[in-house]
Amino acid sequence: VDWLLKNGDVIPVTARSIEALSRVQIDFKHGAVCDHGGAVLQANGELDLEFHAIQQSNLAPLQDRMTQLLSELNQIAQSFGSVRTWVVTENDLNLYIVLKQNDPEPLFLNELVKHLPQNIYDDFYLHMNGNNLAIIPHSVSKKNATEFLLQKIDPEQQRFCIGFGDSLSDFGFLGLCDWFGMPKNSQLH
Repeated sequence: VDWLLKNGDVIPVTARSIEALSRVQIDFKHGAVCDHGGAVLQANGELDLEFHAIQQSNLAPLQDRMTQLLSELNQIAQSFGSVRTWVVTENDLNLYIVLKQNDPEPLFLNELVKHLPQNIYDDFYLHMNGNNLAIIPHSVSKKNATEFLLQKIDPEQQRFCIGFGDSLSDFGFLGLCDWFGMPKNSQLH
């Protein structure tokens, strides 16, 4: 990490919230993609207002739907087990929904998703990782946010871009990179 920080512009692309990323003990100085691509930070750590306005426009029709989905998810989950649900929000904008199993075993999310309303896929995609399920609007993606940020910092696409990822949700943004790597035994591998 020290070598990367010394020799390149390291930009985290993460599912973490802005607040959770602020607790990471690495000095990122070139911006960030947070919240599965729902928020972009500028180099100074401030919210990129241009990207935020784009997300506000894209997500406006889904704000109430995300709140309604929480109730539906809790009803569906009753026959499977104990869960917690919430809407991930940044700067007064609902970005996506999280459902987390309270008991790590047995995992039942694969069965639970079979009972989601079929029209959910019109507006959302699913990302599962262990006992976590994220229901994410199509406009919120690490790929979209990374594309925006790369265009902003390198409009001529002259810089060599290396990406690292371990999650299936990383695949889209890794495809924008000149080279990428992943750890073995990861979800992406």
